[in-house]
Amino acid sequence: MAATTEEEGDTVDMEIPWSEEELRMVFYKFDKDNDNELEVDDLLALLRYLGAKPEPKDVAKLIKELTHYATIEWDEFMEFIRRFRELDLSILRQVFKAADVDGGGKLDAAEVQVLLRNMGYAPTEQTVHEAMDQVDSDKTGDINFREFEALREYLRQTEGLNSADIQGISELYLRANGGKKHDLATQEVWRITMFRGYSNTPAEIAEIVSEVDADGSGSVSFAELLKIIRRVREIERDDILRLLRKHGDISGDRVPVADIVIVLNDLGYYVSEEAVAEIMESVLDGSDKDFLTLEELMAFLRAYRQCEGFSVEEMSELTAAFVAEDIGKTNSVNALELGRVLRSFGFFRTLQKVQRLVEEIDFDGSGELEMNEYLKLMRQLLQGEAKKRRDVFDSLDPGRSGQVSVDLLPRAVTILDEVTPDRELLHMALSAALPPGSFSINIGNFELFYKHYRKAVVEEIRKNAGYGPKEIIQLSSIFAAYDKDKSGTIERSELQKMIAQYFPDATKSRAQQVEIQKVLASLDTGAKSGELDFHKFVWLMRKCDDMRDKTDVLMEAEVVKACELTVEEVEGFRQIFSSVVDWTGELHLSELKELLLRVVELNDDQTDALGSIVREVHPYGREVARFPNFLKLVKKLTDNNLLGLNEAANRMKRRDSIRKHRTDTMHKIEGCKKTEGKRSIQVKKEQEKLEKASEE
Repeated sequence: MAATTEEEGDTVDMEIPWSEEELRMVFYKFDKDNDNELEVDDLLALLRYLGAKPEPKDVAKLIKELTHYATIEWDEFMEFIRRFRELDLSILRQVFKAADVDGGGKLDAAEVQVLLRNMGYAPTEQTVHEAMDQVDSDKTGDINFREFEALREYLRQTEGLNSADIQGISELYLRANGGKKHDLATQEVWRITMFRGYSNTPAEIAEIVSEVDADGSGSVSFAELLKIIRRVREIERDDILRLLRKHGDISGDRVPVADIVIVLNDLGYYVSEEAVAEIMESVLDGSDKDFLTLEELMAFLRAYRQCEGFSVEEMSELTAAFVAEDIGKTNSVNALELGRVLRSFGFFRTLQKVQRLVEEIDFDGSGELEMNEYLKLMRQLLQGEAKKRRDVFDSLDPGRSGQVSVDLLPRAVTILDEVTPDRELLHMALSAALPPGSFSINIGNFELFYKHYRKAVVEEIRKNAGYGPKEIIQLSSIFAAYDKDKSGTIERSELQKMIAQYFPDATKSRAQQVEIQKVLASLDTGAKSGELDFHKFVWLMRKCDDMRDKTDVLMEAEVVKACELTVEEVEGFRQIFSSVVDWTGELHLSELKELLLRVVELNDDQTDALGSIVREVHPYGREVARFPNFLKLVKKLTDNNLLGLNEAANRMKRRDSIRKHRTDTMHKIEGCKKTEGKRSIQVKKEQEKLEKASEE
């Protein structure tokens, strides 16, 4: 018998790392139509689910060698796995040998980390050291080929995450599940990735989730959540490599520090220059550098997540605003308090939209945000605003020259703020951000310009009781309508009419009448008793708005309890309501009718009946609905099947189900046709199902 070489010995008895039980579980998970066959197009995603790092071209080649059909059965699947394992070990031997520069047959931790990154893994330095401690049997600090394969298997089992990462994700998983260990709804996954500091949009996360939740169960286990996080990290790592090639030096593995903000923007992270400078100092240990390597850039992102992307000054300002609103010293803020904080930073949201933000970020379901949750929300909002700026800049630069004319900046601000910019503030921002005589700016200059402009606008917002430029225009119009003599003041008699028009519920409630009188008394009305100038009028409107919001919150709690609505139901209704409600927080009968027409047709009699129901659920018989009234209205309509709403909703569900069935069936037929007649019986059956669905 010929002697076995060292290299051959390395791979002897290196069995498939997945047990037959695990492979059967995955096989049936990806067998979407339960016909005991897998579509070959799903094999790449299946291998990724198992934790492998396949190259698409290699998988395509294996499939072509194995079958000419569009599906494979269990035995063919096992043969595919065996062939993939052989190819995988062959490639692994090659890359290991290439990384073993001195030919000693072993790699140290630094070499292992470089090799893993080259192979498509995205482990941190800590993860690599943890893995090496597990597999380095002789504790030399170096590992041979067999130990490296064991290390790779360890990373597969931990999804490339270190123990601290797994612990943190586990805590979020339990919080999102209300402390229970059952599977997590797939729509909750984005919240966890966002909470962990990743920049992916809900749509991007949904696409990754669909790979893992291959059977469409609508939920993921903790093990599957780790797979999703691993894919998120891998995709980000691939994006970083792409950007290194795009922005890097000639070697393609370093990025100029001067371009770091652009690279971060491309990755979906938007950070102030101050925060970038502080994070850079922590990552580089104070040493000056002109370039960042891949490892340093990933270290930058880890540091970014730890500080939520805020500079020390920004963090201090955000914390101060939180503490100022945490009146009860509960270390948390409710929706009313959060709304005031958001306004102080220039984010304008109706009460319902603020409540939706709380529901989105509030993992423990307390109805309030703790400091860490609040900071993550602010990061999310600021990133969303910065992304919008980038989109606007790109829209004004259709030729992708990287430059935008200074003359277009007023238009950019108008798009961003939805109001014509203040000329004086615009000029101040331009002077502060741009050298004299500038004709065009790049994205960096644009960010600097808008930073100065927004800072000035926020200062004005704080002076105007939290109202933004667009709202001030609306309030000015209201004020002018009651300032009959154009004196710049409103008399008390006119003020009472204004309150009755814009806060009609307050005039019906004795308690709120008293509260408004207290507010009026607290305002110094000046030399002419009983008159208010515009500035004091704005503060009066803020007080009235806040009182109305507080009443809505208390009433909502009462309605939810009385109607026995679940959290999910309330959140769903709030989403519908907030998508159509205006800044006043009310829906009029005509708007409610338009909303209902989306699901049910209303004749004249039914429209009259709707008006009666709306008046009935409103405490003062008005034909409008604020959110608590809207909840009572929907509950009454559905419980009593008024206006045929239940049947209409069921019809919509049936239509959606039939459409989905038709689409799925067509996909099955197309997949079967690709088998070139191998399964003609199955084609016939699926066609019969489609014809039956069409008849229904």
